[in-house]
Amino acid sequence: MEDESKNTSSIIPLGSTGLVRVSNSISLTSKLIEENNKRQLEKVKFQGVLITENNVQGSVISTASYQFEEFIASTNNSCSIFKYDAKRNQLWGKNNYNGNFDCVVFGFVFDAIASGRNIYISKNGKITNTLEGHNRQIHTLLLSRDKKFLFSGSGDKSIRVWDTNTWECIKVLEGHDWLVNSLITDFDDRYLYSGGWDSFIIKWDLQTYSEVDRFYSGHIGGIKCIAISKNNQTIITGGGDQIVRLTDTKNYKIIVELKGHTDFVSCLAISEDNSLLASGGWDGSINIWHLDTRVLVKNLKAHSGHVNSISFSGEYLLSGGSDGFIKTWK
Repeated sequence: MEDESKNTSSIIPLGSTGLVRVSNSISLTSKLIEENNKRQLEKVKFQGVLITENNVQGSVISTASYQFEEFIASTNNSCSIFKYDAKRNQLWGKNNYNGNFDCVVFGFVFDAIASGRNIYISKNGKITNTLEGHNRQIHTLLLSRDKKFLFSGSGDKSIRVWDTNTWECIKVLEGHDWLVNSLITDFDDRYLYSGGWDSFIIKWDLQTYSEVDRFYSGHIGGIKCIAISKNNQTIITGGGDQIVRLTDTKNYKIIVELKGHTDFVSCLAISEDNSLLASGGWDGSINIWHLDTRVLVKNLKAHSGHVNSISFSGEYLLSGGSDGFIKTWK
C-alpha cells in the first residue's frame, strides 16, 4: 500500500510540471512570433496616404507598372490608353480608340485589347492585327514574362495561346467547366495557372501545353483574380466570397484566408520587394497585407465604385476604379 501511495503521489507532480513546461513553451513561442512580426511590420514604408487623384473620364479597367514610378492604364467608356507619371502627377501619351474595352494587357511595344470575342493588337495607337478564335466574350488577357506569348481566357471555357511574333494561335487549352477570367504565369514562364467561375485552379505546363494538375481554390462563388509570389511558392486568389486565399504551390493546401472585404475581391498586386499584398474589391476598398505575417497593414477607402485594377511601382500604388478615377498612394 505504501508503494502505491508513493507512485500515485509522484505521478501528479510530474504531470503537472509537464503541463507547465508545455504552456511556458507555447507562451514563449507566441511571444517570439509576436516580436518577429512587430520587427517586420516596423520595416514597412508604405503609409497608405493618398498622393494624387485624377478623373480620367471612364471606368479604369487595367493598370500596370510602366517604368520606375510610372504607370500605364486604360479606360473602358472613353476607350483610351495612357501613361501616368506618379511622381510628377502627369498624364501623357494618350491614345483613343473606337469601340468598347473588356480587358487590356500592355506589352510596351504593343497593347492587346479584348473587345467581345476578338483581340486587337495596337502599336503606337493604331490597330495592326485582329485575333479571332474565341466564340464567347474574352474576360482576361496575360502576357508571358518574356513577352513571347499572349494568353486569353474566355466565356467559352478555353484559354488560347498566341505567338506574339506571328500572332497565330498555337494552342487551345481546355479543362475548365465555366468561364476563365484569371491567368498568371510563374516567374520562370514554366507554368500557367488559370482560374474562373468553376472555382478550380488549373496548372498548365508551358513546354508541353498540357494540364499538370488542378485543385479546388476554396472560393465559393468563383475566382475573380489571381497572383503569384515572386518566389513561385504561393498562389494568391480573390473571389466572390470576399476572401483572399494564399495556397501553397507544392501541395495545394490553403495557407491562410485573409478576410476584410465586404464584396467581390476583384484585383491583386504584390509589391516589388514581395513584402506587401494589395487586394481591391467591389466594395471600393483596398486592403494592404504584409505577406510574411499576413497582418492587415492598411485599409484604404479608395473609390466610390468598384476597384478594378491595382499596381505597384517603386514607392507608389496606383488604383483604378469604375468611378473614373486613378489614384496614387504612398
